[in-house]
Amino acid sequence: MVDRYDICDAETGNLVAYAKEMIPTWKKMLRLLIDKEMMSTTIEIKDAATEETHYTLHRPFTFFRKRVEVKDRQGNPLGFFKSRILTLGGAFDVYADENTKIAEVKGSWTGWNFIFRDIQGNEIGLVTKKWAGIGKELFTTSDNYMVNISDQFPHNPEMMALLIIAGLAIDVVYKEKK
Repeated sequence: MVDRYDICDAETGNLVAYAKEMIPTWKKMLRLLIDKEMMSTTIEIKDAATEETHYTLHRPFTFFRKRVEVKDRQGNPLGFFKSRILTLGGAFDVYADENTKIAEVKGSWTGWNFIFRDIQGNEIGLVTKKWAGIGKELFTTSDNYMVNISDQFPHNPEMMALLIIAGLAIDVVYKEKK
């Protein structure tokens, strides 16, 4: 009834953080009748060791263009993802605020690889869906994503956070079904 995402270090496999949906009981029950894709959701990203919340994602109810809002630990807006309509593989525009587009996330036609580019078109990183095996792929909605940050990307904590959170946004908007 509630989604949970483990965020692991790719080299060591160690759990560094996790993300968990924070929804009230009444909304869990309502999901039995209504497709959860139609309902709003909030996800908190917490440090695995300290349980401290670092970021919050919120996807409000929308009909067409999905929006995923990202806030830092103090509740200040970090930016948001806004899905594009009629894309092959899925795509988001990434905004710092209502008027400032700072990047884009564009999926391949298979919907397994997503390139994160800054406003100048430079590749910042890549979000790739990993094959989890035939049993897991056919019988569960569980997915594994790898986030790779470009070596040429200048250190920018906000953009790095948005890139990592892009993996969650992709799953929340395009992949996670009932």
